[in-house]
Amino acid sequence: MNNDSFIRKESMPRTEEANQQIREERYQQILMAALKIFAHKGLTDTRIADIAAATGMSQGLIYRYFASKEEVFATLVGGVLQLTLDMARQEAALPGGALEKMRWLTTQLLPYQYEQPEGVLLLIHAMVNEAVPSNIRQASIEYSAEIQGVIQGIIAQGQAEGVFRQDSPVRLTVLYLATFQGLATARGFIAQTPESLPDVEALLQFLRP
Repeated sequence: MNNDSFIRKESMPRTEEANQQIREERYQQILMAALKIFAHKGLTDTRIADIAAATGMSQGLIYRYFASKEEVFATLVGGVLQLTLDMARQEAALPGGALEKMRWLTTQLLPYQYEQPEGVLLLIHAMVNEAVPSNIRQASIEYSAEIQGVIQGIIAQGQAEGVFRQDSPVRLTVLYLATFQGLATARGFIAQTPESLPDVEALLQFLRP
């Protein structure tokens, strides 16, 4: 290839497909960086400048993807909740008994608490911090209620099958989800080795008769 043809090739504009891929990559990069910042600083103390610095992008470029930090925050909260709800619904639709369903869901959720606890920390912040816009807080609570309802149904199924302890399904669901919250927050201040972390069977033990 001669130099002229090389120059002509390099100067050719990117295709729309290539541009779309770049936009999607930047969009995801912004969200992943913002997730960690929001989880540790909260919505009020986070600035678009913080997200820009973490991504290596300019603030102007961030604003091309999101109108405000509140929009970034809402997008993240909605994404984490939707992922959890989708998993819970998939769990309920699985064939087989309740113990197998709960084991499957726990297997899906547990790695997030150890490898990416920021998602849980973000949700806690969204639901309890009064500085969070009311529409985001309300949506978070509604999503959470639906997730809890699905899990309560599986626990009730397990009680009918005799594989789960006879207690209030609501109370057991709260304990189950609170365990995940505790594990996620513990990653920040408790020195742990992989073998010391609770596994799926340990987490499900409190549900057993």
